[in-house]
Amino acid sequence: MGDWVLGFVSIVLVFAGIAAYWGVPAVRAGQTIGQAVLGLRVVSATGEPLTLRACLLRGVMQPFAPLLWLGRLLSSRRSYFPDDVAHVQVLTTSHNVPSSL
Repeated sequence: MGDWVLGFVSIVLVFAGIAAYWGVPAVRAGQTIGQAVLGLRVVSATGEPLTLRACLLRGVMQPFAPLLWLGRLLSSRRSYFPDDVAHVQVLTTSHNVPSSL
């Protein structure tokens, strides 16, 4: 097996892990541990229950979210590109969110 195959498999596994970290907690409870601390919750933009597919899709794109700030500034909804593609919204659930955010 060539080194490129091993590198490709490693990258796929890393992205699968990232997607699972962001996707599975969102489907189960609507938030990751960090989102719970900040008082944020992921909900479906259509009002339907969150699907694992949408949450995993959003999770795979999370590493690129900092690169997509321009898209957020140009979006009419002021949301991130991964959220728009996955048809989800991130809402504030607590009034105790730090003002520095």
